[in-house]
Amino acid sequence: MFETIVILVASLLAVIICRGLFATEAVTADNLTLLTASPKTQLDASRHNGRLRISADNFTIANGVTTGSTYTCHRLPRDAVIWDLQLFIETAAVDIADLDFGCSNDDDALVDGYDTNATGGWHDLWGHGTVTAAEMGKPLWELCGYSNREDAPAMIDLLYTTRDTADAASECCSRILWTVD
Repeated sequence: MFETIVILVASLLAVIICRGLFATEAVTADNLTLLTASPKTQLDASRHNGRLRISADNFTIANGVTTGSTYTCHRLPRDAVIWDLQLFIETAAVDIADLDFGCSNDDDALVDGYDTNATGGWHDLWGHGTVTAAEMGKPLWELCGYSNREDAPAMIDLLYTTRDTADAASECCSRILWTVD
């Protein structure tokens, strides 16, 4: 019993000492910094207090589909800002080692080389492979590789492209959360 108390006290002292050794910081995020700036700065509504929208659609991956099969699932405005992308795969046996997501201009602009790992359920794809943290919040036309807003179509079709053969059939649902205003 005494040994247990000594070990607990020693552990507590170690935690207290370690906390004093690590530096802390107070960081204010970019948008909040702009809100508190003088003079006040108007924020982009797609990044702060914008209306969140959803686009969801279902499709079927057939058994044995080969490289280059496409599944067009979403049509979003060129100024849309994507905040989340998820893919639901009903059949756990579907293993596509290389799945891309993008637009007709660049079919892996948003996700490049995602491996479903033969795992059913929801797959969180946003930020996997192509889009970096610094690019989060950029408009769709920019992420899809258009040189300027006017070169992009008003509505951009988004699609999945297989870069490997699917070894089973499955119903799928693709879901995007986005803002535009």
